Amino acid sequence: MLAELTSKNQLTLPKAIISAFPDVDYFDVTGEGGRIVLTPVRLRPMSPKQWPGRAGLHETLRLVLDTNVLVSALLSAAGSLSWLRVSWRSKAIIPLASRDTTNELLRVISYSKFDLTSDDIDHLLADYLPWCEPVTVSETPRVPECRNPFDRPFLELALCGEADALVTGDRDLLARAPEFAVPIVTPRQIRTRLADPDAPKQHLV
Repeated sequence: MLAELTSKNQLTLPKAIISAFPDVDYFDVTGEGGRIVLTPVRLRPMSPKQWPGRAGLHETLRLVLDTNVLVSALLSAAGSLSWLRVSWRSKAIIPLASRDTTNELLRVISYSKFDLTSDDIDHLLADYLPWCEPVTVSETPRVPECRNPFDRPFLELALCGEADALVTGDRDLLARAPEFAVPIVTPRQIRTRLADPDAPKQHLV
């Protein structure tokens, strides 16, 4: 059977295939040996007792997602971080957003290399911002020094929003983890926690 790839980088799956999975809304997408593999998934929010640091405060993970993580999740429907979109739609996570972090996202997705029209950008934001919890950073908290000044608003948001974690693949931010009050973790660590809420704490430290 054939599946059509649309201009929006979306696959239309045959009804005969989808009907075999009546209770599945989401699929994990991977590339293996030149093939696209779809695996049915049912995401479960983790138990707060399993999260290090501040997680006991919240039933659902409240996360700060840095710009590179967000761009990867939003721009590629079959990319390695597309599962994050599934996670915030299913309310397994709640992204936190401030005015500065939203402006930074807008600045980055407006780069000419992404070749996005205004309608494209509106479409992407509509798939993200409605799922966010807005946070007002009224007073600038003390955060570790950052080599990249654009990283600072994400640290401030994590503190002011009392986030369960800041999610990033940036080495400079990850290096700040030992001196920061909020856990700084990788997307893989979050995915491991969502998939297995009984995993040992050591997976996230």
